[in-house]
Amino acid sequence: MLFDTLSSLIDAFDSVFVALSSLIDALNPVFVALSSLIDALDSVFVALSSLIDALVPLFDALSSLIDALVPLFDALSSLIDALDPLFDALSTLIDALNPLFDALSSLIDALDTLFDALSSLIDALDTLFDALSTLIDALDTLFDALSNI
Repeated sequence: MLFDTLSSLIDAFDSVFVALSSLIDALNPVFVALSSLIDALDSVFVALSSLIDALVPLFDALSSLIDALVPLFDALSSLIDALDPLFDALSTLIDALNPLFDALSSLIDALDTLFDALSSLIDALDTLFDALSTLIDALDTLFDALSNI
């Protein structure tokens, strides 16, 4: 009986070791995939490290560019400040020209009224000339009739 119990115990341990061996065999592709993932992540970290190393000179160059632009912007600011009196003078000139433009506008309106009046006069003269032409034709006809008497 002890022998049977020990035999059953050995068979049970054998089954456990077979199951563990099967589990290890089943997990092997997972460990291989994890190893590949770790290798890929290592490659990514190496690439990121290289990228960071490459970005340092870029940031240094951008910093130098910004430092070089500061005097340019200062000069532009000074130029704008220097141009302010010119813009003020131009504004004053434009304000001073407004009455001239108003006077020219009034002159144009007066000339427009004059041209309308002249156009009416020309139309009236044209009507008068037509009436005089009709009168001359009537007088000519009258003189012809009188000369035949």
